[in-house]
Amino acid sequence: MKNEDFIKEITGFEAEINRLYQERLALEKEKNLATDTCEAERVKVLKQIEYEANRKNEDCRKQYYLYLENLDQLKNELKDCEETLGKVKGSTLDTLMAYDKRQLDELLKKIGDSSLSAAIQKIFHLNGYFSNRKMKFASYQMIQDGIAQADEKIKKAAENCNNRLAVIQQEKITRYEQNKIIYYGKTRKIHSLYMTKIDNLERKRQALWTGDRPVHLFEAIQQTGRKVGLTMKTWDTYKPVNQRAGEVSPGWLLYPLNIPGEDRIEMEKRFPHFYSEKIIRFPYVFTYSNSLTLYLEFTQDGRILALDGIRYLILQLIRTMPLLQYKISFLDPLERGTSIERLQKLTEGSGCDICYDAVCSVEDGLKHIMKLQEKYDRQYAPKLAGKGNIDDYNKEGRDLLEYQILVINDVEEFRENPFYKTLGTLIENAEKFGTSVIILNNRSREEELQRNRGENKEWNIFLNMYHKRFHSIIWKQNSFWDAETGLKVLLSKASQIPDVYIKSIADCYRQGLDIDNDFLKYICCDERRIKLRDPYNKNYIRIPFAIDQNRQIHELELGSELNAHAMVIGGTGAGKTNTLHVLITSLAVHYHPDDVEIWLLDFKFTEMKIYKGACWIPHIRLIGMDTEDSFAAGILGKLESELTRRKKLITGDIHDYEAERRESLRKGEQPKEKLSHVVLILDEYQRLIQAVNGTDERVIVENLLRESRALGMYFVFSSQTSTGLLKDNEMGQISGRMFMRVEGERQNDEKLAFFGMTKGEEKEKLDVLSRNLGTGAMVYRNVEKVGKDVSENHYVRVRSLYLPKISQKMILTKIADMKIFKGHLPKRTLCYEGRRRKEMIISQIVEDEKSLGYRKGIAPENPDDRILYLGTPVGPDFYTRMSLMRSRSDHIMLMGRNRKLQYAVLMSLIKSYVRKTGTDTDGKEIWIVADEYNPLYTDYQKEWMQLPERNGRIQVLEKISEICKKIYELREMVLRKERKDILLVIIGLSELLETMSGYPKTYERKQSPPLQAPVENAKLLSDGNGNSDLEERRKKILEAIGGHYGKESEQKAQNLQKHTETETKSVGFAPVVEMPLEDGCYNAISDMRDVILGRGALFDIHVIITADTYSEVKGGEMRGCLERCRHRIGCGLTKEECGSFLENMKVGNMLDDNTCAYYDGSRINYFLPFMM
Repeated sequence: MKNEDFIKEITGFEAEINRLYQERLALEKEKNLATDTCEAERVKVLKQIEYEANRKNEDCRKQYYLYLENLDQLKNELKDCEETLGKVKGSTLDTLMAYDKRQLDELLKKIGDSSLSAAIQKIFHLNGYFSNRKMKFASYQMIQDGIAQADEKIKKAAENCNNRLAVIQQEKITRYEQNKIIYYGKTRKIHSLYMTKIDNLERKRQALWTGDRPVHLFEAIQQTGRKVGLTMKTWDTYKPVNQRAGEVSPGWLLYPLNIPGEDRIEMEKRFPHFYSEKIIRFPYVFTYSNSLTLYLEFTQDGRILALDGIRYLILQLIRTMPLLQYKISFLDPLERGTSIERLQKLTEGSGCDICYDAVCSVEDGLKHIMKLQEKYDRQYAPKLAGKGNIDDYNKEGRDLLEYQILVINDVEEFRENPFYKTLGTLIENAEKFGTSVIILNNRSREEELQRNRGENKEWNIFLNMYHKRFHSIIWKQNSFWDAETGLKVLLSKASQIPDVYIKSIADCYRQGLDIDNDFLKYICCDERRIKLRDPYNKNYIRIPFAIDQNRQIHELELGSELNAHAMVIGGTGAGKTNTLHVLITSLAVHYHPDDVEIWLLDFKFTEMKIYKGACWIPHIRLIGMDTEDSFAAGILGKLESELTRRKKLITGDIHDYEAERRESLRKGEQPKEKLSHVVLILDEYQRLIQAVNGTDERVIVENLLRESRALGMYFVFSSQTSTGLLKDNEMGQISGRMFMRVEGERQNDEKLAFFGMTKGEEKEKLDVLSRNLGTGAMVYRNVEKVGKDVSENHYVRVRSLYLPKISQKMILTKIADMKIFKGHLPKRTLCYEGRRRKEMIISQIVEDEKSLGYRKGIAPENPDDRILYLGTPVGPDFYTRMSLMRSRSDHIMLMGRNRKLQYAVLMSLIKSYVRKTGTDTDGKEIWIVADEYNPLYTDYQKEWMQLPERNGRIQVLEKISEICKKIYELREMVLRKERKDILLVIIGLSELLETMSGYPKTYERKQSPPLQAPVENAKLLSDGNGNSDLEERRKKILEAIGGHYGKESEQKAQNLQKHTETETKSVGFAPVVEMPLEDGCYNAISDMRDVILGRGALFDIHVIITADTYSEVKGGEMRGCLERCRHRIGCGLTKEECGSFLENMKVGNMLDDNTCAYYDGSRINYFLPFMM
């Protein structure tokens, strides 16, 4: 929230609390008034009742006393009458005056007794009385009765008065109670009415504390304070965020919050960190996303606090901004740079270059700000055209532009108009270009400047023009005040932050951007939600593998015209291997195994083992792991073979090929072969390049990179270095490049070699992105099309997704079990693990060949071919094999000093030759002829002689007569064009040729036999009895082959020559030049070289010849034999000998004591013979 938002919210909250409080006071006052009015009325009524009751009591008492007084007077009068009557004599009674009579009569009337009145009348009229005495006595009695009756009445009057007083009192009490009930009801109604209103207000007040508004307000304070670091209890660990800072704060704004006492207690209870002593504090927030413009003015007393607050603000930027997304520049015109040192302390402690520029002079400050404006005009403005501002541009995830933070101290020192003019332009475009400007002005310094140099008019003009754009903090009354709101500012102290936090910044920046990059959070591995991609139809292959600081997924593009291949380099621990595993796993999740194959080549023999066992997935077609240089040749041979095969099938590119295949399927026609895309991942590929440097295989690398894209084969190279391995034209084919951390001082050299020469903006951006690369972090470059025919390099800093081994195993197991992959074409993963030597078991070969789909069993696809197996390759295949065809010179020469390897290769060839399919051996014969003195024969003579016992089709011949006879039989078969599967194995041909030549010089073998052959066996050169006569020896040879010596033999030879010429013309072969008999002797050398080796393969007669050194075959008769052997195998030869033997082919560092080289007429294959 912004400052004005906080103030608005707090002011509204304060007004709401006070409004409710005032309403409550008004209701309570109204309630009290109504209650008082009701009580006054009740008191008035009670007083009236009391008054009336008292008045009635007084009247009653008055009447009683008056009545009592009258009766007392009557009694007295009666007593007076009685006294008077007593004094009157009876005789004088009637002399009473009439007045006395009337008085008595009136007294008696007062008594109110009619009988008594009648008696008086009777007395006074003497009615019924006979004498005065009686009358007197009666009168006297009457007076007594009147007095008694008067007493009775007085008594009754007293009782009546008391009774009346009691009634009056009860009436008063009753009226009291009635009025009490009446007025209690009235008071209760008043209380109920007003308490309901008061309770409603109380509920509103409570709701105000528990409702959304205060909760939102104080949560916003807490959240903002936490975000800007003001509420953090400790700053022990630095954890950078992954997006640009939205809010920063140098401290707190203090707002005097005047609320009632009850609410103050609630406020202190709920928010003890933000409210105390009637003051609430909230973060003094600057919204950095809209550019921060701050003007801080202070005196000398506030200088340290001001600089400390700015340091705190910069520390917040470091804490809240993504890595390398911003640049801080400090401008201090004072050459001493004291303030700069205070501000730079934090950034220097971070161990990085976020404090990119520090200018400590007026001239440099002007140059810097002009350079910054030029950068905006040249780099930022073209890219932001039509984008609104820098935020909109960076949200697209392209090459992110930096946010500039400019801190200017002692701004009054800059007195040049261009400086303020440029600064004004920067401020006007601050939001568009993401520029923040913090200006520090020492007011005491300003006063000094005015005294010494006069007023700085340019600064005053600038300040008057742009002061409304700044948040201003002014030092006055020994504290800081916000000029806009007039509130006091409490700046935070960066000096209180411990050094351990500064150290954690340095550690984190060295490790790189710390973001949550777990693979499962960004890549969906749920089979129900996976949507497989189609790599055809010009979609190419796009592999999600990394995220940027905005958590946007980045994909590696392979196979397109702009991005055909990729390469990742980085030092130990940089995260290369994890990146490769992410690419493999992500590729398997997004593509079907029928569409994309993965070939894994690991020259470290360590990282790809996980894919051969329980973590196997159907996408992986090949796994090659070896640490030897000889592994490279086999790999290149495999790749070249696959490339050649695809060239024959594809005329355009793989997308056109697949389109035609799908169209055939749609029409119901027989479709072409399905060709999958192949992604080849080569870990530590430099070993491959180093192994083939200087050999013919080196050209294969260039051809693969140039031609493989159109054929659907794409490379992902991985290594610790790229320096000097690939040529410039080869690197030009690799557009997708991922540069990770390289330890030491090599990083700049590696970066230069990897990305090539970069200049200007591209170089500056690359330098920024490559700073402080942590584990998994990389600079990723690919080529993007920006126009119709225009493309450019696109650089972005990303972090590879993190794939722990546990997660990887779980994901790969799921992939292998996915139903969507169950119907894929059956394929077997080839797994080559180092240098293998295995026993030759025909049944195993048959099973392996079936599983690979090469052919049924080991029968040749072409019936004219014969498949012979040599051993296991030093490359990703099961077996190294050769095909013997019906073509001229399709024979084998085996050369080498290592007799153990020679024997193993010979036995492999023999064992595989006798097997056509399964156990069928019909029609196959093997003739093994050997020089008896040849070490290859003598060292394993026992094994050779056991072969005929195991297989009746194998013959072993060592006598010269038998050998010559067999050669002559083969000659006859060739000339008669008989087809019979025969494999002739000649062990030590050079020695045999010397023996069969018939020249006396062969006797010299006794003195210096080649290869230290035994000298005592000279009978091959004699007649068997020690007679070495040449003529006799020739005769025995002719007899051995059924010929005759002399003229008969000459005639037979002439007839045979004519027959040979006729047959030769019919089949189109060159005629035999030499006669079978020369000087009366059978010429076995001529037949061997020209007939059997020259034409025998056409009639399924193949020859295997062994030799020890190249010097034996480079001249003479052996040279002709060598030229007729298309298949050549070298065992234990030197590099020079092997090169000469294999028709001057360049041989790499593949040969050793266990490796053989096989040349098939076009290229060299390296293999390990089967164990025998």
